[in-house]
Amino acid sequence: MSARSSFRSCRALASVAFVVLLVVALSASADFFRQLVSEHFTIHYLSGTGSDAVSAPYARIVQAALEDAYAVLVDEHGFEIFPGRIRVEIVAMSEGEMGAEYLDSTSAGEPFPVIEIASEDSMKRALAEIDVELTLEDLVRSTAAHELFHVIQDYYALRGRNDMTETPFVEGHATAVQELVFPNANDYIDAAFDFLLAPDSIGFFYRVYDTGVFWVYAIDRLGPSILLDVMEASARYEGRYAADAALRGRGMTFDDLWFEFALAFATESLRDHGTIAELAALYDDPADGRWRRARPETLVPPVVAIDEWRGEPLRIETVTHGYPAADSLLFPGDPAGSRLRVAHAYGIDIVQITTTAAGPMTIEFSGDPETTFRIGAAGDQAGRWTLYPAASDATITLADPARYDRIRIVITRSEPGTGDYTLLLR
Repeated sequence: MSARSSFRSCRALASVAFVVLLVVALSASADFFRQLVSEHFTIHYLSGTGSDAVSAPYARIVQAALEDAYAVLVDEHGFEIFPGRIRVEIVAMSEGEMGAEYLDSTSAGEPFPVIEIASEDSMKRALAEIDVELTLEDLVRSTAAHELFHVIQDYYALRGRNDMTETPFVEGHATAVQELVFPNANDYIDAAFDFLLAPDSIGFFYRVYDTGVFWVYAIDRLGPSILLDVMEASARYEGRYAADAALRGRGMTFDDLWFEFALAFATESLRDHGTIAELAALYDDPADGRWRRARPETLVPPVVAIDEWRGEPLRIETVTHGYPAADSLLFPGDPAGSRLRVAHAYGIDIVQITTTAAGPMTIEFSGDPETTFRIGAAGDQAGRWTLYPAASDATITLADPARYDRIRIVITRSEPGTGDYTLLLR
């Protein structure tokens, strides 16, 4: 072999080696499309090193979460859904986002649902922003339940049996379903943060995700079918009127159910009250932006006024306690010194009384004549609450108020009027 031919051979070998190394390098950095098929879902994801890439075990966590949610919502509770397998995309998402759902269409124009679930890295970033303690797997599970319920809502909407513009129903129901399907996750509480600290800071039908805490109560009280009834009523009516129509067959109105919820809230009887209290007792320290425990006197649920009855007539007409952690809320409530009012439709005010005076004690309520109020009271004796409904003249009488550690007066309202009110204790 000549020197020239030997040089050519070496150069050829070097070229082959370079190509091999290039192929290996490209293979190492490339993402590959993967598909995971289960009974009701076809899950699409990327494996590799890109920002959208996830591991096969994470894809299987998503798959199991969706199938579990399907079993509860469709198989157990009978919600209707699109036939066939549902397309799922695991993708990187913006900060704080965990999932999405939308309708696409086939070449023939037939709509079909698509669920997006955040990639593992995106989900971990979202998890770091949540105050309720839960695992990554539980966050995936509750996200899967939430987005699958949006698929169900779209199915009903396409058949004229739901209105997807009613956000307190659409997002509130999907948030409540997280707890129905995966009750250990409890992240519906995190979504209710603004409501839990300021239940009268915005009208109920202007809220979105934070209505979930109410719908969790509604499910506990009436069963999951209440969600379907409200969905179907929303196709004909709006807001409270849809809720009224859904509840008519149960012999109650939305005002009735809302006041029951308000009493449960005031008497610390809601599901997961302990977790709710822990979350609501946090506050954002402006000095360093860290969450800290609130002062010991912070009350959960929040009260708007605290006073002591000494047996003499006592008029209560101003706010004495602003909402805790008000600086962190999107819509804080009335500050201390304000005149008492239930400012928004279906808001909740709680006034707390202590006394050692011999009874009886009569609570006289007077409010804006254009506003329809609902009032009640509850006495707490070593953690056991006794309820006292108002008489037809809006008075409540407690025969022996001194036996209670505290008495809470609960006031809600419907839509018209200013919501101004005062209390007179005799």
